[in-house]
Amino acid sequence: MVKVYCARCKKETDHVHLHDAAHGIPETHMAGSERYECTACHSGIYKEDAQGLNLRFILD
Repeated sequence: MVKVYCARCKKETDHVHLHDAAHGIPETHMAGSERYECTACHSGIYKEDAQGLNLRFILD
């Protein structure tokens, strides 16, 4: 979990690192699904929207 500014909440909140599994198969990764999700409002920050936030995207 990391603290990042959430544009929807308009403040710094906790975000969890998530990704979707390909066809529900455990330990796989659906391309383009890696994101950091706000624990307060559940909005996602995807790689293309994360400029300057210093977030690591290791799967996409």
